[in-house]
Amino acid sequence: MVSLRLDPVPDIYLRVKALGALAGGDVGTLQVLGGVALLILGIAIANYTNMATAQAITRAREVGIRKLVGARRRQLVALFTGEAVLLAAIGTVAALALMELARPAFQGLVGRDVSLAPPTRGWLLPLLLATPVLVGVLGGFYPALVLSGYRPGEVLKGRAQAPGAGQVRAVLVVAQFAVSIALMVATFTVQRQVAHVQAAGLGYQPDNLYLVSNLPADLARAATLKAEVARVPGVRAASLSSLVPADQSESLSSFDLPENTRSTLRQARGIASFTADQDFFATYGARLVAGKGLPPGWRPAEVDEDKPRYLILTETAARRMGYAKPEDAVGERLSINSEDPTEVAGVVADMRFQSARRADLPLMFLIKASGQHLTVRLAAGDQRATMAAVNAVVDKLYPDADSLRRAFADERIESLYQSERRQARVFAAFGGLAVVLANMGLFGLTALTAARRTKEIGVRRVVGAKLPDIMGLMAWQFTRPVLLANLVAWPIAWWALHQWLLQFTVRVDQAPLTFLAAGAVALAVALATVAVHVIRVASAPPVAALRYE
Repeated sequence: MVSLRLDPVPDIYLRVKALGALAGGDVGTLQVLGGVALLILGIAIANYTNMATAQAITRAREVGIRKLVGARRRQLVALFTGEAVLLAAIGTVAALALMELARPAFQGLVGRDVSLAPPTRGWLLPLLLATPVLVGVLGGFYPALVLSGYRPGEVLKGRAQAPGAGQVRAVLVVAQFAVSIALMVATFTVQRQVAHVQAAGLGYQPDNLYLVSNLPADLARAATLKAEVARVPGVRAASLSSLVPADQSESLSSFDLPENTRSTLRQARGIASFTADQDFFATYGARLVAGKGLPPGWRPAEVDEDKPRYLILTETAARRMGYAKPEDAVGERLSINSEDPTEVAGVVADMRFQSARRADLPLMFLIKASGQHLTVRLAAGDQRATMAAVNAVVDKLYPDADSLRRAFADERIESLYQSERRQARVFAAFGGLAVVLANMGLFGLTALTAARRTKEIGVRRVVGAKLPDIMGLMAWQFTRPVLLANLVAWPIAWWALHQWLLQFTVRVDQAPLTFLAAGAVALAVALATVAVHVIRVASAPPVAALRYE
């Protein structure tokens, strides 16, 4: 039931979640940020490689002359790779400046205060020095090989070609759009999952529930608070309990079942035990599925604080105790912690007070008149006056209680999914950036392709080709990589999101429409990018195209 473990102190802030209420970082968000950042950087590297190889033919004469005057291939490789490293170094300096400008927006995106550590601290300085070198080499090494491979004789005769460069560019375009599509699929799915778990049945009605938590242990004062709050105009019900939504409290109980029980067990273990007063289930709007509940008009007495007379189970708790049907648990008298038997007054539908990452807990509510949480059911509509009156009562009875926490139940439930919402915002922001970068590369490639095929387009126009024909011819050339990118991105995105969704007990299906929508968006943006150059070139008078050279 309970196990102990040792955790390294440096891991507490990010990785140890057992500490519950202690504030800390979110290692999952950091991993997502790091992974997405690497993907974005990969798209930028692919863009540079694509553009450098596409423009290699324009530097072929320079390479031929350098070789004629004695330059060796390794010297040319070092020269062109060095150019890429220099560009990456300039980009790193610009990135540091842009980071400082974008820091407020980024802090809002991830929900954390972020500041750049001094470069002399730890690994930051080596990272700043190594990044431009690594990025420059990754982006510039292949174009340097292509450029340095030209033969002087072919260059000077105008027959220089870059063998295999076209296939490499196609692969890189596919990779860029695959990343963009995968990030869009992730954005859509994470947003659907967060909306789904918040809308999924909680077993109670969280709307208009106002919570006052961390009440001091004072039974008489808590009872007075509840009574006075219940008389406030606009308050429909009030209740004291030891459990409220998004509370970190846990309490496990084990007890013996009576010998003549209808259960298949003789001992129950691992039941989450909490206290609630007689108005708790009406305040929360819980649904009774078996039994008649507490006797009408019954109120727990002071003696019930030590030996509660009644308890209420959830359906999962009844099953955990070995009852085949919820009705079988009603009327059973259970020995809680070897004390006097407590009668099961009823069974309610499962109530989820924790995140959907956790399975429905088997809950047992001991009916007592105490609890460190006050739940108030407010009337719908304008609640400002009612809340002010409730807070005035709380302040009057607890003037020195600085630890009181006040919030609406739906706000606390929403706080359970802050990490997922941050991840959705990250995917949306960086997914959009990935699409922009991929299409910037496509924009440049389209411009070069259209310029090289200007005479071909002019000849086609002269022999009768219409503008839609030219558009279709050029668009298909760049549509194929995007369609292929879908085939690459979909299975990878499905597997990654399947692993992510496994942490939830309530989760959405990976709808095919989500994948189709992401692919359609990428294709539409790519076609719009291609159309800019194709329409410009194809709309020009054919005579201008035929005079191109």
